[in-house]
Amino acid sequence: MILNTTLLNYLYFSDQKKVSIPLKIKTRGNFRKSASNCKYPPLMLNFPNSEVIDNTLFSGQNKMKLVTPCQGDEYTVHEYLVVYKLYNLFSPQSFQGQLLKISFQDTLKRKKARTYYGLLLENEDQMAQRNQALLFEKIGYKPTQLDKVKFIEMAVFEYLIANTDWSVQYQQNIKLIKKGHNKLPIAVPYDFDHAGIVRSPYAKPAPALQLSNVLTRRYRGYCISEMSVYQPVFDKFNRLRPAIYALYEGNQEIQSSYKTQDRQIFR
Repeated sequence: MILNTTLLNYLYFSDQKKVSIPLKIKTRGNFRKSASNCKYPPLMLNFPNSEVIDNTLFSGQNKMKLVTPCQGDEYTVHEYLVVYKLYNLFSPQSFQGQLLKISFQDTLKRKKARTYYGLLLENEDQMAQRNQALLFEKIGYKPTQLDKVKFIEMAVFEYLIANTDWSVQYQQNIKLIKKGHNKLPIAVPYDFDHAGIVRSPYAKPAPALQLSNVLTRRYRGYCISEMSVYQPVFDKFNRLRPAIYALYEGNQEIQSSYKTQDRQIFR
């Protein structure tokens, strides 16, 4: 559904200048799009191809995803800080995001605007370009046909955060990029709200996995008999431990009880 209303996005710069940008917006997604699951659907922001956005933070943008609060904006904060920012530490082949405050107002019922946290995600083409690569949109590609080192790193990360909501073959919450004609594709994960580490109250594992809850881990990479293959990934994760903890330490947006629970994951 494309919303007929115009979204005005206000940006403040160092000189306190306020900029208003007219946008076309539409709802997106599957689970979060349903009103029975989420209060606000995730949105796709379509920027105007004009000089309107020149000299703003969105200069050069076309489309961007806006993750809205589903059942409490603390889970949006968790997904941003604890997953997206976390994976940025592990790999440059990752989506960059920006946490922001967004206001919703029902103009028909003339209710007061309510403000929540939202998550603005980097456009997939921009992510690929930043990595000197192109999107590789081929459904049915097998994990064994991908860059092995990068895939293992990604799959171990998904296991670390207790996320099973992804698939390479169907490109479910996965984008593939290629750095050259003779290079193997690289899997780039996104959309982590069903990961156990986020603790979204609506998150449930797929019935086919036969898991009791999303806090129960299952490794979804292909079988490799030699555990030594994983050791470089384990070593990298351990080297990053101080940087991982730094995402939690002193961060006022994350509740202390949540920090205590999730810090156990990295021990």
